[in-house]
Amino acid sequence: MGCKQEEMNRTKKLSRILFTIAALACVACLAASGCGGAEKPANARESVQALLDKGVRPNEMGMVMLLEYHRIEDDESDYTRSIENFKKDLETLYQKGYRLVKFHDLMHGKVDVPAGTTPVVFSFDDSTEGQFRYLKEGGKTVLDPECGLGMMSDF
Repeated sequence: MGCKQEEMNRTKKLSRILFTIAALACVACLAASGCGGAEKPANARESVQALLDKGVRPNEMGMVMLLEYHRIEDDESDYTRSIENFKKDLETLYQKGYRLVKFHDLMHGKVDVPAGTTPVVFSFDDSTEGQFRYLKEGGKTVLDPECGLGMMSDF
């Protein structure tokens, strides 16, 4: 095996290790955080007070979790999230109190999520059809409900 091939293999292995560490960190964040509940106070002031009474405080550090997806396809594999697991991610994040915000809005200080919830940003890398795809239906062009953006929109 040539030096370039060995270097490529080492780089690929290091990338997978770093990706795994990042994924585990995201899972740990999901498991350890989230808040909110089914109760709906009579007004916003009571809602904020109820959250403060529970110990929920604003995120003064401004840290927001960013989840990066490479491919979304039928089967799970390296760098690929299955459609089924992507839908589970959306549900789990929502149940844990996360609310999606646009990266553009985050960068412009426009984080508008309900009190007691936590903003999260999705990033799609590699520009694959599993992330964003249009379909022809009759004479119309529609967003594919089985692509990442379509599933997010439906959710």
